[in-house]
Amino acid sequence: MKKWNKSRVYVIIDELADLMTTNKKLYLPKIQRIAQIGRAAGLHLICATQIPTAQILSTQLKVNFDNQIGLHTRTKQDSKNIIGFYGCEQLPKFGKCYVLNSNYNQPQIADINLIDESEINEIIQHWETWQKSTNYEPQKVKAYEIKPTETKESKIPLFRYLAVKEKYKNLWM
Repeated sequence: MKKWNKSRVYVIIDELADLMTTNKKLYLPKIQRIAQIGRAAGLHLICATQIPTAQILSTQLKVNFDNQIGLHTRTKQDSKNIIGFYGCEQLPKFGKCYVLNSNYNQPQIADINLIDESEINEIIQHWETWQKSTNYEPQKVKAYEIKPTETKESKIPLFRYLAVKEKYKNLWM
């Protein structure tokens, strides 16, 4: 059995709508390029939005994603914009989702679990003890921070940082 030697990088874009409404011409090609190169390079792109309109989730963007997950939506059109099929509007608010995989023509219903804050803290404690017990030395990777920019038209912050980042920065530095 061969061991996977490639590193994995996760790029998470929360509120894709903020990026697309502020400057779509600038960010759309960059997100498309990350998604295209990511499959070959071991990079995983996760995008989330609460506004699944056709202007935000354009066909040019959706073509580059292998998998799409649709949770409960308000309208049929929102469901069609996310996974290309109707049905997300009929899902319960919690516990179920539609997964559209590149291997299947039809979306599959999947169960999703809610993880509360105490479980997240247990996972972080497990990682911390594992790191100390195995003398694990993560590789130092130069992190590039993109500073949020504001225009006169929009004062929407482009990136949101987790409050947990400062507290647990030793886990990913």
